Amino acid sequence: MKPIHQSILIICKYHSATNTRGSRISFRLGLPDSKARFISFNYELNGEIEMVAHHIEKELGLIPLWQVQNKETPSLVYAWDANLVEFVGLK
Repeated sequence: MKPIHQSILIICKYHSATNTRGSRISFRLGLPDSKARFISFNYELNGEIEMVAHHIEKELGLIPLWQVQNKETPSLVYAWDANLVEFVGLK
């Protein structure tokens, strides 16, 4: 019997600057009741996917399996990891 490959989707979103706040990126789990986590925009990296992947790798040492290029909701796919779910959080 082959093991079931479980993965988790991380949805990324860009938020433009306002009068009171600079540009930032949010990311959340592709699960109901997921919290959104915000990080500052990093001009050294190319886009929101790279920024979120870099942040998660730095914090948890996890590397995405692949990315999903969708204009409205670019996303990253990671192997299922309870630490990642806890890191992003649920409401």
